[in-house]
Amino acid sequence: MIHWWNGVEPQAHLAGMQELNLEIKRRFEAQRIEFAYPTQTVHLKTRS
Repeated sequence: MIHWWNGVEPQAHLAGMQELNLEIKRRFEAQRIEFAYPTQTVHLKTRS
């Protein structure tokens, strides 16, 4: 997602980002859309 922020105050930017992210989360939850969590599989080679 790309967004534009016109303000110059860092605190206002962080507050705006928090509000945006929470609204996205609420809308996804309302539609029962889930985020996939990144996974990683590690294969260990053992000595035979």
